[in-house]
Amino acid sequence: DDHDDPDDPAEFEAWRLRELKRVARDAELRRAFEAEKQETLRRRLMSDEERRLEDQALGKLQPREKEKWKFMQKYYHKGAFYLDESELDERDVRLRSYGEATLEDKFDK
Repeated sequence: DDHDDPDDPAEFEAWRLRELKRVARDAELRRAFEAEKQETLRRRLMSDEERRLEDQALGKLQPREKEKWKFMQKYYHKGAFYLDESELDERDVRLRSYGEATLEDKFDK
C-alpha cells in the first residue's frame, strides 16, 4: 500500500509524537551547545592561576598511573575513531586495556 490516508488519526498521532521528540532532542542539543560555549567563555576569562586552581580541584592535573609492561611487549594502539563516550556501556570492547600482554608476550624468558 503506497497510499497514505491523510485522515488516519493513528498515523497523525504517530507523526506528531515523532515530531515532538525531534523538537525536544534539537532543543536539548542546542542547550548543551550553549552551556559548553558559556563554560569555554568562563574559562577563557579566568587568569592562569585561577584556571590551574580549578583544574587541581577537579583532579585534572593528577598524574595517570602507567601500566607495567613485560620486556619487549608489543604495543597496540586502541585507535582514536568512534570513541563517543555517550554510546559506551561497561562491557564495550573499546574500554579494554590494550596494555595487557597477549599470546606470545605471556611467557617467562
